[in-house]
Amino acid sequence: MMNLAEMATYLRERHTFDLTRVETLPYYNADSDGEDYRRFLTDPKATGPTVDKSGWLATLRSDTDGHKRWRRVRLVRDPLTDYERYSCTWGYPDNVAAGEDVRILQVTDESRLDQLVGDFFVVDNEHVVLTYYDAAGRHAGAEVVDGRESAALIAVRDLAWGRAVPFTDWWNAHPEYSRARQVA
Repeated sequence: MMNLAEMATYLRERHTFDLTRVETLPYYNADSDGEDYRRFLTDPKATGPTVDKSGWLATLRSDTDGHKRWRRVRLVRDPLTDYERYSCTWGYPDNVAAGEDVRILQVTDESRLDQLVGDFFVVDNEHVVLTYYDAAGRHAGAEVVDGRESAALIAVRDLAWGRAVPFTDWWNAHPEYSRARQVA
């Protein structure tokens, strides 16, 4: 089982042309959010993140300028959780502006795709890394899978990606989730 740093190294070493993250959880308890999530929830006048993400955004820009794709497909249910609204308001727009291709797939009880698979990464259409989280949404480890499990997850990625909507289009079509509307 890899920890977060080991997983990051594994992904970075293998990412030569395409990396896709599939996100399924309604909440992530990530140190990289710092106090921003709490501020998003409690301070209606807060206008954006305070955590310095310039290094991450520079990596995205440099990689995508160098033709290394970063993709993310986010599975959500209606209504969005507070954390999903936070990600859509203060996270994804900057990532998209820096070159990450983020897409949103709304799932329903009938489709259950978010319940059938957990979070995972697909690197260069070959390497698949399952990521695990504890009940509080903290990263609890990751493992590389291969064979039929890997092929099945790549197929799930392809299915979800094909049905998902580009983030900006999806966000513009859902003003009911915007922070301004929630605060008003």
